[in-house]
Amino acid sequence: MGEEQCVTNGVITPSAAASAFLKAMPALTQQGLALLATAGRYLVREMTIDQPGDGDGVARYDLRERAPDFYSLMARRVLLNDEPCAEYSLEGGGAVLCVPARKRGVWRVYYNAYPARLPAEIADDTPLEVVPEVYALLPLFIEGRLRIIHDEDYGTAILNEFEQRRAELESRSRAFWDVVATVLREGSVAL
Repeated sequence: MGEEQCVTNGVITPSAAASAFLKAMPALTQQGLALLATAGRYLVREMTIDQPGDGDGVARYDLRERAPDFYSLMARRVLLNDEPCAEYSLEGGGAVLCVPARKRGVWRVYYNAYPARLPAEIADDTPLEVVPEVYALLPLFIEGRLRIIHDEDYGTAILNEFEQRRAELESRSRAFWDVVATVLREGSVAL
């Protein structure tokens, strides 16, 4: 980034430019994660819902209230008492789980999650919970956004490469989820 003289044996010596770059990185990392969050390579998380089974009709559970990082249930499993259960539907754009209120037990819901919010200041060794394909694209986004400040043409070229790779990731992921959806419709496999 033009500040090579500020790095000795892998340690960054503070300078005005290096400090500005470091200060911008957490926000740029969060922006990159937000762009990549819906590219099809999701973090899979789990939530449980205890249900007494003493009701009639339909019990509704807002998954976004229960899991603020909830993105979708696409091709994920819903279990009741650790057994696959197909007796559910989704409302509210796929964010409200509707199940028979008479069913008693623990619902285990596997869902696709948004990446966690990063603090404003993060350490070099702060782990990022993302799949490797997403992790590999983050440096391109961050470098492109930082470089565009001093060299618009070069920064734009890096951001174009990022967008191309993101589109490739999304395309591969979409093809995979199309196959999964076909298999689920045909009932051959339970994920």
